[in-house]
Amino acid sequence: MKLVALNFFYQTGDYGYTLWLPSILKNLTGTNMAGVGLLAAIPFDLPLFWGYMRFRGSATVQENAVCG
Repeated sequence: MKLVALNFFYQTGDYGYTLWLPSILKNLTGTNMAGVGLLAAIPFDLPLFWGYMRFRGSATVQENAVCG
């Protein structure tokens, strides 16, 4: 039952984030759809950038050994 509740809240949050965020951004900024799309893509692009920089930093210091 806990997994059902977890899935329900995950799906509700995902629905709200992907569908309501662009409309909220459009109302707040007043930009066109291309600008809203770029603004809405920022939360998805930041983890990619962060992961790349983290990987690059660990490869530089040679911390990328899996088990010692």
